[in-house]
Amino acid sequence: MTAPPFVVVCCKHVYLDVAVDPISGEETPDLRSAAMSPADEAALEWALRIAEHLGAGLRAVSAGPQHVEKVLRKAISTFPGPIDAVRVPLDQGAPSAEVASALAPAAAGAHVVICGDASLDRGTGAVPAYLARELGVPQALGLVAIELPGEESDHSGAGASFEKGQALVVQRRLDRGRRERLLVEMPCVISVEAVTARLRRAPLGGVIAARTAEIRALASASERSESRPAGAQCAPPWVVRRPYRPRARVVPPPSGGRAYERVLALNGMAEERVPPRTVRLGAREAVDVFLEALGAWGAIT
Repeated sequence: MTAPPFVVVCCKHVYLDVAVDPISGEETPDLRSAAMSPADEAALEWALRIAEHLGAGLRAVSAGPQHVEKVLRKAISTFPGPIDAVRVPLDQGAPSAEVASALAPAAAGAHVVICGDASLDRGTGAVPAYLARELGVPQALGLVAIELPGEESDHSGAGASFEKGQALVVQRRLDRGRRERLLVEMPCVISVEAVTARLRRAPLGGVIAARTAEIRALASASERSESRPAGAQCAPPWVVRRPYRPRARVVPPPSGGRAYERVLALNGMAEERVPPRTVRLGAREAVDVFLEALGAWGAIT
């Protein structure tokens, strides 16, 4: 018997603002600003659209302590039908690989797993990639547009049934304003940018019902590791977060037999330089002077 199709949306609980102590200047998260990132709201909207379009169920999952249930209740309030809300117990600020490993059991078997491309708390956006690796399914990250199955008939697989494996036609941003159009077969993991969709307003009845809705909590991380299915891949080592430092540029060593000569070679004081000058010319004459200077400096040949 084929399992009923369902869509999974991953929501992250973040603080959108900070509170600053007026005396010490210490910054602390503003608890009143806790919510979803705009990218996660777009992911939730796309999950609602895909679930309604395909007649599939919806599951909202979030990893963290008990207070992350706030974003799950927001997801419950927006879906007109029954929704499976799951909280995965995890420490706040866990690395992306650990978060994906914790979310994988809740997302297993889904036809589509949707995430936001990055959160506002300096997130790396790596959780969807790690999650696709854990589930062993294709991934398409950083999407700017999605075409639902059946909307485009000129793409093979776009109008197929669930039993045959449907596909999503998606667009991903490339350099220089270009777009890459992909056909992503289900099951898959995708992440969307915040500009792709705006989350719908939840009805009053949904908001009231979400306050008392049941939210399941999975087993602890240690219990999940003991019950990990055979053949499942382990998460890669944790990634150490550190400030970005560009790679050092390799330059030839300074020439000179004495230290004084080498210092002059390093700071360029011994080189002959053309003094700067100011010219007022027309466009064509200015271009000729500019190219002439670049050729004299060796910038162009």
